[in-house]
Amino acid sequence: MKKKKYKIGVSFIRALKKEKIKILDIGSASGNFVKIALANKWDITAIEPSVYAYNILKKKYKCKIFNQTFEKSKIKEKYDVITCWASFEYSYNTKKFVEKINNLLNKNGTVIFYISGNSNSLVMKILREKCVGFLFNRINYFNPKSLDILLRKKFKRKKLISDVNNIDLINDFINYNSIYNNKKNNSKLFNQKYIHKEVMGYKFFAAYEKK
Repeated sequence: MKKKKYKIGVSFIRALKKEKIKILDIGSASGNFVKIALANKWDITAIEPSVYAYNILKKKYKCKIFNQTFEKSKIKEKYDVITCWASFEYSYNTKKFVEKINNLLNKNGTVIFYISGNSNSLVMKILREKCVGFLFNRINYFNPKSLDILLRKKFKRKKLISDVNNIDLINDFINYNSIYNNKKNNSKLFNQKYIHKEVMGYKFFAAYEKK
């Protein structure tokens, strides 16, 4: 799942066709994307509020690393790309978060969001309190429409992809079977193409360009 997630983002960044790409990764955790960025010879800066994860980053990677929340950071450099791999959902101030992204991006810069807990997802609508998505300490739940509304004044959406559709899990649930059992279910009650088209996956990838 993680490999697929980053593959989408890497392909999008490469398609920008810039010689030198400067990236700010918000909520780097233990550095999965940092490792990928360095392998691609991108100039990456990481910001991670967890002291534990920050110490792991410092030991593993040679790049600029900040141990603080993005909203309170004093970063002043400009970037070509800012990435938020399932980190925007935990922001205590989404308006300030977006304003800061806008200020730190170069002209026509790109911000990438990988959103977990898509409020438009079929699995969350059907499973509700049974869905593992509600067990995390997320402060915000976004869907493509709400994310567009939040960003539309300063950004233009360039790409949107539904991910982690969870059809097998949903079929198990409505058939009174045990959920999250990782067993393949061949039911065709739900249409994979429709869920993908309507961006109803549990997660989604969205890229925006600064206006």
